[in-house]
Amino acid sequence: LHAYSLPLKVFFMLTLLVISMMLAFRRRSLEQHYAAYIYPIERGVLIGALAQFGDTDVTARARERWSAALDPAGKDGKAGASRLPGSLRGAVIGAVARNAGAEESQALWAALRSADSEEERQLLVRALAVDPNPARAKQLLEASVAGWLPPNIATDLPGIVGNEPVHAVRAYEFAAARWPQLAK
Repeated sequence: LHAYSLPLKVFFMLTLLVISMMLAFRRRSLEQHYAAYIYPIERGVLIGALAQFGDTDVTARARERWSAALDPAGKDGKAGASRLPGSLRGAVIGAVARNAGAEESQALWAALRSADSEEERQLLVRALAVDPNPARAKQLLEASVAGWLPPNIATDLPGIVGNEPVHAVRAYEFAAARWPQLAK
């Protein structure tokens, strides 16, 4: 068996080597042209990935920045030192939403209802969708047919919720049962 799989292992290792070299070359190019942007973006990606894997330290630090993430423009009159870089905002909101309590979930719903831009609504809907609580996922799915969300978000909502493995079956069943309402 080993003799037969050896060529596949060698092929896999060579492919991995070539891909690694291509990524290293691409990375240098990105650093050369986008150095000011790449590190903040990577930091946000790492925060999101670690929160997804359940890193409690990352979640705790995200909670420390929660209020600044929900109030990016300083609408509460505390603009300045508490401001959060835009590249971290989505990661912080997502990290907290992934482990949201009732109060945090309510804050996300309030922010969604008062959101005044497409980008903001998309960010908040995606954050609400990662909450593992089945009752809150059902509430989010029901919002897709309630009539207060813009049509493009309402019709995307079952797919967004379904992208979370814990909610995939629930989202499919909802879409199948409510297809006439979603198709309007």
